[in-house]
Amino acid sequence: MKTLKAIGALLLLAAMVPAAAQERTTMGVQYQYGLPMGGFKNSLIKDGSPRGASIDIQYAINPQWRIGGALGYQDFYQKNPRQTYKMSDGSDISAVVTNSVQSTALMAKGSFLPLGADSSRLQPYITLGVGANMVQYSQLLGEFGSSDDVWIRMAAQGGAGIQYALGAKGQTALTLGAVYNYMPLNQAGIKNINNLAVQAGVRFILRNNGRGGRSNGDVWQQRRPNHYDRGW
Repeated sequence: MKTLKAIGALLLLAAMVPAAAQERTTMGVQYQYGLPMGGFKNSLIKDGSPRGASIDIQYAINPQWRIGGALGYQDFYQKNPRQTYKMSDGSDISAVVTNSVQSTALMAKGSFLPLGADSSRLQPYITLGVGANMVQYSQLLGEFGSSDDVWIRMAAQGGAGIQYALGAKGQTALTLGAVYNYMPLNQAGIKNINNLAVQAGVRFILRNNGRGGRSNGDVWQQRRPNHYDRGW
């Protein structure tokens, strides 16, 4: 429910962007596959997670730099084989332990396009983000009960990828990339939930006022007074 509210807030923010600024504002929607890294993988969950997504809104400051906000969600889950565990009171139990971790991160995000906005359809990009991460952790000890906790911690991320603009005007682009999420925790014996998210999605400009440059054979080479009005 909190994740849905955060998504709703981002969409509302996009709708409130002034019309003049919408030409420089893009929204990205990505599916992501999460891979546990480091201590998270070694001590808690080894399995990758196909249950992830992210959404972001970014404003073009100039042809190379973007700033904005992003919301990401990943659901990690692993069911372990039956084992015997030592309890705090000294007793032993035999149980099938299931660990579940959900991460919902809200971040301020910046992007850098080394080639500049309108240089070509194919654009590499680099991203950085910092913000807060809500971690929901659940451990089920078979028929012996479960424990549930929620924590909020800082988080940061860095990523890279490519995007390819579609159509004559290039108002929509396909994206492919990866983001490393640094997510310290230090709770319940869990030091962190660091992970690598492999992403694929689409990015589009919020509004196109229809302006364009003079045709010279290739529509993509047309230029507007402000090159970054395309949003890329």
